[in-house]
This record gives sequence, C-alpha cells and structure tokens, in this order.
Amino acid sequence: MNLPKDKLNKAMQITQEFGPQRSIPRNVRLKEYYPDINESLISDLLQYCDNVEQKALEFAEAIQRGDVSNEMAKRELSKIFPLLDADCIKTAIDQAIYFLAK
Repeated sequence: MNLPKDKLNKAMQITQEFGPQRSIPRNVRLKEYYPDINESLISDLLQYCDNVEQKALEFAEAIQRGDVSNEMAKRELSKIFPLLDADCIKTAIDQAIYFLAK
C-alpha cells in the first residue's frame, strides 16, 4: 500500500460510511476524496478494505458464539492490520456485528 497511515485510515473511513454516501460505489467515493489516485491503487486499497471487513466478520461470528469478547476481537484485528487506527478497527467490528445480526 503506497498510502501513508493517515490516508489509509481516511480511505477505510470512506469505505465504511453509512447513510446516503453508502449508495455511491466505494471506488467513486475514493476517487472524489483522492482525485490523483490511480485505478490500480484504488483496486489495491479496496482489496485491503475487503480483507479488513472479512476478518472483522470472522471476529463478529466468534463474538456471537462467545469465543472472544468484543475488546479481544478489536485487539486481534489491530494486530492483523496495524496501520489502522482504533476508530477504524472499532467501526469494522461494530459494522460486522451489525451486518451479521441482519
């Protein structure tokens, strides 16, 4: 990933948005925020975000089964994705729990 940590976290926040923005494709939202970013980097970034969300979903399932606590899941997700700040980690876990419950 060629983005600095602060930009990576902002990109993760953009892909996690709820509300009317969520209906806009993620690649479009990223391009609007980072107009100079190329398509290859957008693809890599979205793959990274997908990996975070997939792992968060696995932790949400473990939380639901009672195998791990919410706090433990956040700590473990932070170890796997150390460039993400605590807010992005929390949102990833919270959204995974939300979507799992739907």
